[in-house]
Amino acid sequence: MLEYADYNLLVQTSVNSYIAVKDGEIKSKGMFLLDYELSKNKSGRIIPMALQEFFVNNIPVEKTIKDCTNIFEFTLGAKSIGKNRLFAINKKTLEEKALPKITRYYISKNGVQIVKRLPKLQHKQASFQIDIFGVVDEGIRQSKIEANSLQTVYNHHVEKPIDTRDINYNYYIEKCNEIINKIITN
Repeated sequence: MLEYADYNLLVQTSVNSYIAVKDGEIKSKGMFLLDYELSKNKSGRIIPMALQEFFVNNIPVEKTIKDCTNIFEFTLGAKSIGKNRLFAINKKTLEEKALPKITRYYISKNGVQIVKRLPKLQHKQASFQIDIFGVVDEGIRQSKIEANSLQTVYNHHVEKPIDTRDINYNYYIEKCNEIINKIITN
């Protein structure tokens, strides 16, 4: 005989990514997970928070996101491994600043473009050869972090009101809506 369980609500994108509500208890896994072990990446926690509020309590993602006053819920992480390096590029001045191997940031309306750069290829002529990091120009290989958005580096906490941080709320709302649309249309 097969085992089964009755749920009040089951929302999932895969068997390893779901929100399940049974007898008032909420269980989440994968992209919906809210509570992490200390060693795990907690990037963009506002997204699973807004999704859970949307599916469980019928609260619009916009409300959850815009009502959140904790900057850490919006932060994402970038990590460089081996000889890769992270840089912040000012889009107006093209000035570059090297970043630590592990960098925390949030998506903002104004800010920098964070890129991950691999070491220069030796003896490489200028070309439009493409590899997994994009176009290789004179041996330089790099990829943009959150390519269509600007970021504010947030490696050091400074206490100030959330409304002074220039957060691009639309980025987080759109990420939630993409997930919701995939679930609803499947």
